[in-house]
Amino acid sequence: MIIDDKVILLSPPPYQSSCSSYGDSTPTLTSLPLISNPNSKPTLTYLSPHILLQIIHTVLHGKPQLPTYNPHDRYDAAYYEETKPERQRKILFWLSTSLRLVSRQLYIASMHELRSTYLPAYQAMIRPGYSSDPFPMGTPVLDRFILLKVRQDVFADESELHMDREDAFRDLFDVAQPRGRLEDLVRIYGVREGVVSNSTTSSKNPSFHQQQTQQQRTPKFTPLPFPSLSISFSPRRIGLVLNRGRTIAEVLRVPGKKEPLEVLAWGLVRELKAELGAS
Repeated sequence: MIIDDKVILLSPPPYQSSCSSYGDSTPTLTSLPLISNPNSKPTLTYLSPHILLQIIHTVLHGKPQLPTYNPHDRYDAAYYEETKPERQRKILFWLSTSLRLVSRQLYIASMHELRSTYLPAYQAMIRPGYSSDPFPMGTPVLDRFILLKVRQDVFADESELHMDREDAFRDLFDVAQPRGRLEDLVRIYGVREGVVSNSTTSSKNPSFHQQQTQQQRTPKFTPLPFPSLSISFSPRRIGLVLNRGRTIAEVLRVPGKKEPLEVLAWGLVRELKAELGAS
């Protein structure tokens, strides 16, 4: 499998009409757009992203060309014939295991189709009391769910003996999803309270009024960079860990109760403010 990441999509030069003395307005060969490397053959990566997406969407949702069976065959052709959902699940499995690994352009187009297809199933499996916002912070958890779900679906289609494991998604939705959502909420609330720094929220060229406001609100402590923070998540307590070593804030949980993640995130931010002396 060749990963083609060196292709640069350049817009072709405009056509130049070179009219001959006989009034022929057909462009000459010198006026046609040329490929930078004459020896390279055009591939799918030369196409625009929206065209690639349309091709993948057509392959997935288009009407398949069914094979013809010999009526004298002894086996029942209808029994071996794939249904449309089964065919689509095989295509989704092919997108996740093969096509998306070819190039960056095909990865973007394939993941767009996979995420839009499995997002409702992902949202339906969120545990009661928890919230979800898979874009952009929770995208890794969503992608892990897609790779597991599409594999389970194809194996179930291939054999009736395949049994779905009840605990296949347990760790994903009991630990990984709420932990990722908590990190996202701590980032939002922490930046709002001034105890967490996020480079994407700072302005490069602040106005004079913004500079005066920033001087008045200059904290006496240094906000912690968000990439250095992580969440430890367990049924009894949650913690905010600095550099994956020291727990700097901790909130105890009520046994047998699933508090909203927003409440737990606010608790961590309050503990962080007390730890930094911002309260």
